[in-house]
Amino acid sequence: MFPPGIERDGRLSIHRFALDAPTVTGGPTSAALVAHVRATRLTYDALFFLTLRAAMTLQVIPAAGDRAFLQPLLDDDTVAIAPQLERIAHDVRRFLFADRSEALLARRLWGPAVADKSRIVGSWIDPPGDAVSTRVGDFDAAGGRYVLYLGRRDEIKNVGFALSAFREFRASRPGTDLAFVLAGPGDVSFSETAAGIHDLADVSYGERCTLLVHALAVLQPSYN
Repeated sequence: MFPPGIERDGRLSIHRFALDAPTVTGGPTSAALVAHVRATRLTYDALFFLTLRAAMTLQVIPAAGDRAFLQPLLDDDTVAIAPQLERIAHDVRRFLFADRSEALLARRLWGPAVADKSRIVGSWIDPPGDAVSTRVGDFDAAGGRYVLYLGRRDEIKNVGFALSAFREFRASRPGTDLAFVLAGPGDVSFSETAAGIHDLADVSYGERCTLLVHALAVLQPSYN
């Protein structure tokens, strides 16, 4: 863990703040960061926040006020309907969404006013650099044909629907060599090797790059 203070990295100034005492739930928070944002927010053109699942995001946005730009990474689950989120939705100056369906979900949950301050910015993938290989564990990424699901291996991401659709495809094309590969965090394995389904569980950055480079397509079946 880095100590509180200011560090220079070229032209970039990195400010680190002391964390509050740990709590049983909710993740880390920082009263020091809240105080800094409240005192200095008008000196910033924008303050960017990533994901509503971070307790610190919910803590700091009210202090940021109209300088807050939020990319919520929204799911249709209990986190999204927490009572304080509707209030935070009014505080945020701009919402940045990965796609139209996420923007529509936010509008349904928090009201039509969200639409006026929403922008769809898409997603990004870091350049792979020298991290690309040919294999991920026992899986031959370079030698096979596969569709890739990369993300939380959880039904909230509609993984079950994707698996069902792939099984139907395989049943209708018994001679196909197309496989379906899943990679990401999660507690349940969906591997069915005989059905061409390979669950690689959580993977490293280099392994993720390898899978992305060699995949025929990337599938995003989330309800959002």
